[in-house]
Amino acid sequence: MARPTDRTYADQGIPGRVKQSISRTTGQPVTLYVAEQAGIEADHPWVVVCETHQEQASYPTLRQAEQHIPLGDWCAACTAAPKRTPTVIAYGAPANPHKGRRTSRFVRVHGDRFLAFGKDVYDHLGNPDWIGLQMKGNAVILLAAEEPEKHGQGIYKVKPSSHTGVVLTVKTFLTEHQIANGKYIPVLTGKTVRFVPDRTTDQAITGEAEDA
Repeated sequence: MARPTDRTYADQGIPGRVKQSISRTTGQPVTLYVAEQAGIEADHPWVVVCETHQEQASYPTLRQAEQHIPLGDWCAACTAAPKRTPTVIAYGAPANPHKGRRTSRFVRVHGDRFLAFGKDVYDHLGNPDWIGLQMKGNAVILLAAEEPEKHGQGIYKVKPSSHTGVVLTVKTFLTEHQIANGKYIPVLTGKTVRFVPDRTTDQAITGEAEDA
């Protein structure tokens, strides 16, 4: 048998071993050897061996041997076994949980009348029918409230504005505390929501409450 190469192979210290890989078809380890150097009797210089079933096949060229490593079609036991289902991993940009409802993370003031907040904030509050408003320093605190005996005292009825948010008619509260038209990032804590309006700059936001 003619020598296929003048190079001496000894992958991982094993004489004649060229490399080992996993067949993508069978999922079994397959090793490529130089028959002469590994002491393997074969018709051709390059031998592939299924390490699981100890079946082998030889090929006249290195390229042909490498082409059959992933196929495993020369191992009868692998061929008879159920075909391996490859795992497909889809790569791409992560889904945006706020797509289609861009303002759902914010608390907004519309003019000097409506306080609107998105579904994320409303869900955090537990979807109450009534919401209480409090001031703490410069921060406005929203908290879930039971229906009061008398409407007032900073407790307001929740009114759905769209599938993404709700509004409160809180003209008096906004006027009293000089809360300007704007769009604010909420801080979610326990069953309350806190946001800090900018009282020095009028942040005009176009659009109706349905955008909240």
